[in-house]
Amino acid sequence: MWSTPQTVWPEQDSILASKDIAPKEASGQNHRGVQHHAWSRDFCEGQYSVRPVLGSQLLPYAELEPFCLILQVSSSTGPPTPFFVSAKVGPVVQGDQIGKEGALQIATRWDVGEWVWGIESAPLRRMAQASPIGTVGFRFEIWRHGQLSRRWLGCTTPAAIPSGTFKVSMGGVQLSVAAHRGLRAEVAMRQEGAHVTDGGAASATDAVSSAASLEYEAMQAAAEGRWGAVTALLRELRPAVAENSSQGLAEQDSSGRTLLRLCVDGQHRDRIAALQALEGGILTAVLGSRRPYLWTLQLMAVCGRSGTFIGETRVAVPRSAGVFCGRPWTVPSKTTVPWQDLIWSDSQHCQGELQSVASDTRLIQLSSDSVTLCLRPAAPGEDVLLGGSSFRNPHGFALVSASGSVAGRPALGIFDFQASARLAVELEKHGPQEAAALAVACDADPRALAEDGLSPFTAALLGDDPCNLLASVRPPLRIRLRRGDSEAWVSLARSADGAGHADLVAAPLCRGIALPDEMAKALLDFCFRADLPLLAARALGRVNGEKYLLDAAERAEDPHWLRVTETITQQIHPDRPLRLEEGIVEYVLNQIRLHRSQFKLVLAAYLTGCAQTDIRDPPAVLFDGGAECPICFDTLCWGAPVCLVDGKCAVCPHFLCTGCARGCEAAASSSGASLRCPECRRSASRVAPLPSLVEDPLGWFDCLAMPNGRMRRETFQRAVAATLPVDADELGMALDSQQLLKTPLSTEVTAAEFFSGGLYAWLLRHEAEHRLSTGMGVPPPIELREDWFRHWDLSKSGRLSRRDLTRAVLRTLRVSSINFDRVKELRHCVDRLWERHAAMRRNVGGHCSSQDISCTEFLQENGLGEMLEDEFGAEFTAAAAVAVATSTRRPRQDRQRLDRRTVVAQVADRLTSAALAPLQNHAARPGRFRGSGIPAQVLLPQPSGLSLPSVSEDSQDEAEDLDRSPSPESSVYSDSQVVHL
Repeated sequence: MWSTPQTVWPEQDSILASKDIAPKEASGQNHRGVQHHAWSRDFCEGQYSVRPVLGSQLLPYAELEPFCLILQVSSSTGPPTPFFVSAKVGPVVQGDQIGKEGALQIATRWDVGEWVWGIESAPLRRMAQASPIGTVGFRFEIWRHGQLSRRWLGCTTPAAIPSGTFKVSMGGVQLSVAAHRGLRAEVAMRQEGAHVTDGGAASATDAVSSAASLEYEAMQAAAEGRWGAVTALLRELRPAVAENSSQGLAEQDSSGRTLLRLCVDGQHRDRIAALQALEGGILTAVLGSRRPYLWTLQLMAVCGRSGTFIGETRVAVPRSAGVFCGRPWTVPSKTTVPWQDLIWSDSQHCQGELQSVASDTRLIQLSSDSVTLCLRPAAPGEDVLLGGSSFRNPHGFALVSASGSVAGRPALGIFDFQASARLAVELEKHGPQEAAALAVACDADPRALAEDGLSPFTAALLGDDPCNLLASVRPPLRIRLRRGDSEAWVSLARSADGAGHADLVAAPLCRGIALPDEMAKALLDFCFRADLPLLAARALGRVNGEKYLLDAAERAEDPHWLRVTETITQQIHPDRPLRLEEGIVEYVLNQIRLHRSQFKLVLAAYLTGCAQTDIRDPPAVLFDGGAECPICFDTLCWGAPVCLVDGKCAVCPHFLCTGCARGCEAAASSSGASLRCPECRRSASRVAPLPSLVEDPLGWFDCLAMPNGRMRRETFQRAVAATLPVDADELGMALDSQQLLKTPLSTEVTAAEFFSGGLYAWLLRHEAEHRLSTGMGVPPPIELREDWFRHWDLSKSGRLSRRDLTRAVLRTLRVSSINFDRVKELRHCVDRLWERHAAMRRNVGGHCSSQDISCTEFLQENGLGEMLEDEFGAEFTAAAAVAVATSTRRPRQDRQRLDRRTVVAQVADRLTSAALAPLQNHAARPGRFRGSGIPAQVLLPQPSGLSLPSVSEDSQDEAEDLDRSPSPESSVYSDSQVVHL
């Protein structure tokens, strides 16, 4: 009744026979004719030749991942009857057993057909930690289900998870058995009739993405030239792609190259030596017998030519005497030790050599300081010794076992099965051709562009075609393309093979081949859709990317996209400034406040366009205004206005000069009182200068804004009056008249309205003009025409434009730009004189420049200088007198402390001299004024609000007494006797 269990070890994988891409026949040479190590030939062609390694066998176990077991009856001697199956999954331990720790077990009825039992999130890593050889295995027992009882057919020895399809015969029944994990398990469990459980894990959503991990490992293997591993991983991935459960190969490396592109480029590289597959592997050995302890060696790097290696060793001892147990497979973490029954030492650096044994090509000798080990392959089903314990190899490939001595003690050990699988798969001698063909079968995109401007298709055009990608391209055309024929590239790009593919544009563009601009624009659009910043930077060398500025700024956390953003901002021409809608400006400002500094580039480019002066705009001229310091009454616009702040925002719309602000802060600090505004008495934490409108325009606005992010109109007017020589009330009237802005200004202003509504542009132009006028000095009279011309030639080019001339007239007559009617009248007058002078020059010379005028043309008889003098001479003279009268309002640092009587005498003398000197010059040249001979009182109109003081006898006597009095430096004066000039 009870039959002895029979086990047939795995045969050749039947799945391989169904593949369209078969591995290359084993030989002693690789794809470039390089001879492999002698050990590899015996490994492939001798008695240890096994079925190909599965891709999932190259990956370490994950914390949670899917697993499935598949059984199917291949042949049976009796009639088809149901079966009863009991399966157990867990760690592989000594004695061909499945350990109890973390094991899973199922018993169920199996009707005729395929039986699939799966777990969505199996804790395979936890199971592997309980195995001395770090392997999760399975075994099952089968009974034939009769009408009255069950008849036991047999059981299997443990087989590793995963394992390829193999045959098992027991009780006259031949079964086909397979165990899968990861992606293949996901595909199998989606079949109809599959029994799927959650495995008792916390959540199935914590399981790893099998397809993503396979593709990532394939990318890493291709970059290192491990084509055997690439082939195995792609075979593992192909069923999911065929079922449309995976999106195909879309993973890219840091340069944007896909797996297919790496395969195409890999034809020109030597494949790695077989023993380099052991890099990263861990050799675990048990030393001694009476009191055994554990010794591990991790190979960090292996040289393929010399066989030398560097690594790290560790030693572990049991906490108590007895039978050695635990999972000694992976070197423990530096922070946590997963095995409580072992005590690990610190890692030590070691260096050694791997050499072949002359007497037996199957053996490799590993030698280092006090270490001599012999490495040999252990075929599937062969016993492997780990100290005093014996394990049968449960995998479908040979494991690398080790025997010898370490520090004079006998050692028996084994490499981790992932390293053995990597070695076995590299010995199959696959090359980039097989990997490229499998990548195409896995729906790899041959037109996927990389950052260097090449796709697998164009790389094959310029090099070798590994998998018939260029079947549709004629050989003569390929020759022309390799020669750099631009017409050939354009014709191919516009053909049916190139329509809609940007790679045929990127390849010649990156090599300096001339192409139409519309193709370059299409390439730039593709770069933004495909996230290729380096290629986009190259395309920007041919086309303007202003419309992609915001899109590039959104991605500028990446340094490469930041470079693209900077390139686009540099393309913005002053003649074509960047224009943004108010909503977009508000979005940019919000992003800057969220500390996304790349949007400062967008704001700077936009504000640069706002600062561009329109030729139709009048010059930014302001006079006779500006807020004063409430303590010392200095005009704030001549220095740096200071505000009282709490945090980063001003507490009130009042400003102080720098000296008074420091004095207030020092007085509050010394007295222990709170710092308060001298006008509104609001409390503040400190004083701070108002941010620069040029260097930090957003900081200027935020400093004056309310907590809701808006700025009151009153605050804006006061801040402008503290920055520029303009009266706040006059500025408010100009805003109300809607002549300064096209739309009326509300009581509260947002940052977007401030920057896009015209306020910032107006303020910036006038601030720049104010800084320019500060260092210009007093202009000479119009009678000194050459000096007058040089003074107003701000560009120092020797020529005056119509705008420069308008500025000179407005500044000389002291007309502010907010006096719109007067500005319009003077501009009309200047335009009339300019056109009249241009007509005269055309009559004399036949042609003239309408943009500017030279100094010679300005000084010639009946020239523009003489016309200005005839038109504005009297007004210029009167304005000069006003300028002298108001010149006493200078910054405090330029003033002198003088006696009040001295001030009165000096002002009277300067006003009289300024008023009489022009009249004396004109009296010497009669006929210059239209009213020649008219008394000076008529020729010199009195400005409103200004009367020239007469120098009386009393004032002269006071001046004489002042001359006899001691100097201010040698006398002490009271505050009532001292004034500021």
